[in-house]
Amino acid sequence: MSSDVIAILSYQEGDTIFREGEVGRMAYLVREGRVKIQRERSSSQKQVIGHAGPGQVFGEHALLSIGPRPNSAVAELPTKCVVIHRDKLTEKLKTEDAFIAALYNILATNMRSMIEKGADLDCLLQDLSQGTRTLETSVMDQQTASAGHESDKADDTDGNGEDEDDAFLI
Repeated sequence: MSSDVIAILSYQEGDTIFREGEVGRMAYLVREGRVKIQRERSSSQKQVIGHAGPGQVFGEHALLSIGPRPNSAVAELPTKCVVIHRDKLTEKLKTEDAFIAALYNILATNMRSMIEKGADLDCLLQDLSQGTRTLETSVMDQQTASAGHESDKADDTDGNGEDEDDAFLI
């Protein structure tokens, strides 16, 4: 690829490269350093979903479609990235062999479909996780209630339905 399609940017440890929800126009190839890929679960909670190191690409979703980024990227170490701009890549593809452009479009369509299915799966997993936590809480509550009820039965040593301790409370 020529220099009119790519650029090299440097980031310091802790720098945000892009944020979840931003409309992306670039993909990144790590030359040096390490990048953390994360998703926001709440305003204060982030889930690390992956890392990218030298030779790895991240943010490629932006090359395939215009839309919000599904995650954020943060430099974990001083990092240098080769930046590939979507608009410049698209222009470059127009000058290439028709086969290459068609192949790119097929791959882009397939990847968009996989990303959408992944987002659906992520939502399903979140719902399942929440349901599991709710079920665990319910089971624990039942066990606690059952243990308390068993304790009441243990106090009723003569089987008359009254705690033996209560007989002494006059």
